[in-house]
Amino acid sequence: SKLADAGLLGLSLPEADGGAGLGVLELCTVLIEAGKVVAPVPLTTHLPTALAIAEFGTDEQKALLPGAISGEKVLTSAVSEERDHLPASPTTTAAQDGGTWRLTGVKSVVPAATVAAAFVVTATTPEGTRAFVVSPGDGVTVVEQKVSDGARVGRVELDGALGTPLGGADAVTWLEQRLTLAATAFELGVVRGALDLTAAYSKTREQF
Repeated sequence: SKLADAGLLGLSLPEADGGAGLGVLELCTVLIEAGKVVAPVPLTTHLPTALAIAEFGTDEQKALLPGAISGEKVLTSAVSEERDHLPASPTTTAAQDGGTWRLTGVKSVVPAATVAAAFVVTATTPEGTRAFVVSPGDGVTVVEQKVSDGARVGRVELDGALGTPLGGADAVTWLEQRLTLAATAFELGVVRGALDLTAAYSKTREQF
């Protein structure tokens, strides 16, 4: 909520969607600073997911953005599967059921899965890999997972879950590039923060 109050959650979102309209460099600056203090907030998934919805989303999907900017809603991307962080051909599948899409499969180590208001899920379709917006509810089971750094992650099990397509095949590549960039920027901040702590300690340390 403090990040939202500072206007940082909407920093790179278009002004038409309520954001500040800045770019990827500004987004990375925020993530680097968050990494320096290892901030326990899901920025590396929330921000790229919001960007993808702003770029490719329908008006109905973009209705998620005001809550994402205010911090009331957490958005996340469910892309990882067992032993594969960014599978080119996900085992999760999406099939049309009349005029709707139903998703079936399992996504692992999904950031902020237990508190997410919506997921962008990658899935294999007859036409290739697509992205879908999925809301918690029928056909979606989230199981909390434990990881070594204490981050809040979860296993998302989809059993005929209703999803709405997010753009075309290009949306998947677009999203995955920004998720990778966001994670890299955050880890750069972690390294810089560790270096600053080490330098400060070395200036004051007294040996025996």
